[in-house]
Amino acid sequence: MNQNPNTQESQRDDRLFFLKAALVATPLLIALAALGCGEHKEKATAELANHETAVVPVQQGAVGQGAAATPTTLASDGVVTGVAETTPSAEETLPPDIVATGPESVVIPGSVVTIAATGSTDVTSVTLTDRAGEKTPFTYDSESNLWQASYRVPLRANTEKLALGVTATTGANRYKRVWVFLRLRDEGAKPAEAAPDSAQ
Repeated sequence: MNQNPNTQESQRDDRLFFLKAALVATPLLIALAALGCGEHKEKATAELANHETAVVPVQQGAVGQGAAATPTTLASDGVVTGVAETTPSAEETLPPDIVATGPESVVIPGSVVTIAATGSTDVTSVTLTDRAGEKTPFTYDSESNLWQASYRVPLRANTEKLALGVTATTGANRYKRVWVFLRLRDEGAKPAEAAPDSAQ
């Protein structure tokens, strides 16, 4: 069966029309796709920039308040989360300071003496320790701003100077120890000798 030449020519014209339309539409579709990708990339870049700027003030604020830098998490809604770690203050890391004094005169074995001490403001307790290891706590007098402790000199002390340790402690378990020396007799003085019995 022979086809009409007019029909064949019409089909050829239709194919040619669609081919030309496809050639014209292809660059247009490519341009639209590139434009859409560019807009998406610019939007993503803008959102990332907004998230980054939201992080900076939080970190600067933490450093300005003396807090240590800590890892932070950036949520999808732009909220920064994290745990702030505070650094210890100088008073918490340094030992306290204390000055202790005892009687300047010669003390008698068996007598009771008072040891006084002045400590820095971070001192929370003061303890007196003798050579036998016995510990005596100080009490704080707010009126005189002094730490004081009473100590009985041992009867059997057989030395010229008796050393007593005074230890000041802070709430952060930092401490400092100083020494107080009690004079039991004058330096160079010899113990008294018993007089011989006189002959009858």
